[in-house]
Amino acid sequence: MTEFTSRLFSADSLSTRLRPKEYKKLPESTLNATLRDIHDLIQYAVVQAQKLVFGEDLDKTFAAFLGFTTLYWLTKFIPPFWLTVMGVTSIFVAPLISSPHGRGVAHDASESAKELAEVAVEKGRRLAQNGKIKAAELSSTGKQSTADLSMNASGTASDLSGTVVESVRKLSQMAPEFDAGKQPDSDHLQNAVSPLSGQPGGEKTYPAADTGL
Repeated sequence: MTEFTSRLFSADSLSTRLRPKEYKKLPESTLNATLRDIHDLIQYAVVQAQKLVFGEDLDKTFAAFLGFTTLYWLTKFIPPFWLTVMGVTSIFVAPLISSPHGRGVAHDASESAKELAEVAVEKGRRLAQNGKIKAAELSSTGKQSTADLSMNASGTASDLSGTVVESVRKLSQMAPEFDAGKQPDSDHLQNAVSPLSGQPGGEKTYPAADTGL
């Protein structure tokens, strides 16, 4: 609009003052190198397409088949714009992946993943070993507690049996008094049965024994 308005009022417009006297051109060497690169790229693409079609490299042939099949199904779900974005991204990413630097980065990533997996497995083994050790300690503690309880029970049973035997022995010593019709001494009778009641003799008074027993 500025150029159009300036030409209406004057022959010497603004763009005339800004125009160079001679327009610039691309250097012939650059143009020839660019055209040569385009020429080589076209020839390379034609040769590679023929190799894919005739199956010279089966890996590339199968990869191309999978790629075109995937593209065929993606066209039914993804808009053309996003397909174009994916295609351009693939064009730029593919050389980086196939380059030696890209393979080195992929190798380093795989090595790091292996190291992380080994560390995770080692930690799992240590946790499993610690769990086994804790389980063994708990088992031994339970066995020891069971053994202590059984020993205490056997000791208590032996004490009770000894107490009963002692009481029976004392009562047997007092049997002649019962046979003779005599009334036994209450202190002796209390001492004989006190081990069974768990009380010492003399703390509780028992009635006199019936002579009819």
